[in-house]
Amino acid sequence: MKTLTEIESEVEALSPDQKYILYRFLEGQLKDVPGVNPPLKRQSVLDIPSVNLGKILRPLTGEDDLLGEMLEEQR
Repeated sequence: MKTLTEIESEVEALSPDQKYILYRFLEGQLKDVPGVNPPLKRQSVLDIPSVNLGKILRPLTGEDDLLGEMLEEQR
C-alpha cells in the first residue's frame, strides 16, 4: 500500500485530463459516505433568479451621471 505522499506525487505527474477523471472517480466514491459534504456546485449568473426592482422612473440617457448620483447618495 502506498503512502499518501507517494499518491500525491503520482497525481502531480498526471495530465489535466487524467486528473479530471480521477477527480470524478473520487467524487463518486464520496457521494454516499455519511458526513462527507459534496463539493459546491459552481453557479452561473444565468442560475440566479431575476429580481424585480419596480418600474423605470425615466430611461437612461448619455447625459446621466450614474457614478455621481451613487456617490452623492452615500454621503
